Amino acid sequence: MSLKTETITLKRTLKHAPARVFRAFTQKEELQQWSPPDESMNMTIASGSCAPGERLIWSCGPGEAEGIRVHSDYFHAEADTSLLFAESIYMQEDLLSVALVSIVLAGEDQTELGVTIQISAFAPEMTADYAGGWTSALGNLESL
Repeated sequence: MSLKTETITLKRTLKHAPARVFRAFTQKEELQQWSPPDESMNMTIASGSCAPGERLIWSCGPGEAEGIRVHSDYFHAEADTSLLFAESIYMQEDLLSVALVSIVLAGEDQTELGVTIQISAFAPEMTADYAGGWTSALGNLESL
């Protein structure tokens, strides 16, 4: 099994103030609504929170959101400005990838959003899956 690394940077201008966008990234009910990586997938949060020092555990997949398990470990959350967390993605017990995700929010009436994802993947397709999944999820966020 080889390790592939890549960094993805995504930028968006969102029509809502940073406080509203920050809430969408940190409230479990809102995350479940906009973060599925494509329209055929569901996200179900099993436990945890988005507070620093906490782990959010969720599953992702079609139907009842089975198949992929995600552990998001939160290191930093500064209200309305930034988040830092690591995502470990598993298929059953097999680790597929680990990514460090940095989110920066700026602006007043609208939000300049920057997302940087530093991926280390054991499954080579995961780097493309991250780019596609995050692009789709941010499109969902823009629609809210």
